[in-house]
Amino acid sequence: MLVIMFTLLYSSLCFYNRLATDDFYFLWAQKHIGIINCVSNGYQNFSGRWTANTITCALLRLYNSNNFLFVFNLAIFFLLQLGIYLLFGNIISLAGIILKKSTTLLLASIILINFFFTSFNLGESWFWYTSVCSYMLSLIAAIFLFANINNTKFTLLNSLILIICSLFIGGASESFAVITLLFLFLALLISLSKIQRIQALFQRSKKQKIILSILLLSASFAITAIAPGNAIRLSVLPHSTPVHQLIMPFKSWLKFLFLLLTNRFSATLLFSLPFLFFGEKMKSEKTISVWEWIKEIKLVLIAFTLLLFVMLLPATLVLSEFPPDRALLQAAFIISLFCCWLFFYAGKRISFSNSTIYKLKLVTWIGAFAFLSYVFTQQFRTTKTYATAYDNRISNIKSESEINNNQIILDSLPPSGMLYNAEISADTAFHSNQHLRQALEIINEVRVK
Repeated sequence: MLVIMFTLLYSSLCFYNRLATDDFYFLWAQKHIGIINCVSNGYQNFSGRWTANTITCALLRLYNSNNFLFVFNLAIFFLLQLGIYLLFGNIISLAGIILKKSTTLLLASIILINFFFTSFNLGESWFWYTSVCSYMLSLIAAIFLFANINNTKFTLLNSLILIICSLFIGGASESFAVITLLFLFLALLISLSKIQRIQALFQRSKKQKIILSILLLSASFAITAIAPGNAIRLSVLPHSTPVHQLIMPFKSWLKFLFLLLTNRFSATLLFSLPFLFFGEKMKSEKTISVWEWIKEIKLVLIAFTLLLFVMLLPATLVLSEFPPDRALLQAAFIISLFCCWLFFYAGKRISFSNSTIYKLKLVTWIGAFAFLSYVFTQQFRTTKTYATAYDNRISNIKSESEINNNQIILDSLPPSGMLYNAEISADTAFHSNQHLRQALEIINEVRVK
């Protein structure tokens, strides 16, 4: 029931999602200068993200109405669901846990829901088309890559998936590429361990896949890194002192932990609890108290918070400031996986009475149902109002542009809820305003009041 409710919520958001800011530029560019020239211009003048920009332009060839984003976002949902299902299936298989495919799918769906509500700024990271083509698709590619590596089969299809995913990640997001390489090198180091149990997990085919992934991703990332446009983009970013560069990663780390605990913790906790019941069904013969469990995991918690620090480093060092919300997707996904594992381990190790488990289940299902019902009702009203105002704005701009060439002054768009807001500026020269003019192919200048 909860999975169905979430699917309805997500589908509703997809239906009312609309193009915004940079999306309009790519919509114009793929039509008037072509995909190759669009990617080339970006590579030379602003961004080396050659794979992400190629996908962004290529898919917009299919754009004909607002239905495009509805289908696109649903496709992202199903790709993410499939990737998590495959990765989670591999993880539990390595752990020696045998589950029905339906149970695996259900738990993978809960991980996806957890990830959704753990993510920062859903509009920017999950629904802004240009951002999704870079960051979200890069994350999905990484999920498929690691799921593929864990698959012992080395078929033609698996080889193609590995090659495509590795190349895409390297050319889609610099920070995500660095972090993915870090995890691949870590996996390679672990695979070289002399411990017999670890050697059994890393068969020869897995080591070959890891090495091939590293080589392909590094080559793709090198193409991204040497792009002339990177220097131009870096020149408009804030310049900082060495002291600021040294302090900023720690400030970003602390800010991230604070935002996570204050803004995301309750939802992450709520959708991690089902794994407590999953773990409880596989309870160890020897159980422990809550305090003993905390002592067991304290070093793991410390190591995990340090891992988050490392994951924030690439984007923080490049930007000299706290990373944008879309760049936190990888960290949000790792947090979701970690929290689900944490609650699974708690259920497996801690001694809970039957009455306690019953009460926790009651609180979890009622709380999740109430939460999703409230969010769906609120978001349906908000996003529907936003989409209607957006569509009216586009229609009015087209109508006025046919009458005269005067400047068009628009009312502000209403709040967009979980969607990315396509509001423009009061400054006609602002890039969002200019991109909108290009996409609509009008002469008139446009701005908000």
